[in-house]
Amino acid sequence: LLEAGEVEMDQLVSAMDKAAAEKRRAERRGRVWDDPKEILAALKQTLPDLDELARFREASRRLGRKEISLEEYVDDLIFTLDTLRAEELLPAVAGLLPDSAMRPRLLEMVAEKAPHKGRDLFM
Repeated sequence: LLEAGEVEMDQLVSAMDKAAAEKRRAERRGRVWDDPKEILAALKQTLPDLDELARFREASRRLGRKEISLEEYVDDLIFTLDTLRAEELLPAVAGLLPDSAMRPRLLEMVAEKAPHKGRDLFM
């Protein structure tokens, strides 16, 4: 198809990215995340930009130490959190929060404030 000119290279790459993302989401869907090291490995795969990952980790630490509010955390990281939501990782990340009362609120806030409002980022 590529040689025949029926498909552009960027369309092919986009289709491959979508398929890979769906495969990752399917593997993560319904999974029990009980090992923080597994969650970190999945985060590194999902957030390959080291600056974004470092920013996310630092903000998560600050939230855990109660240096920032949950609202500040979500507002500052909404695009990152929306990506994690689309990749089926947000519940696992929420499970790492030391305050169990924050967990459902984090999921609600991301759903409310997400720029993609429930749409798949890769569609």
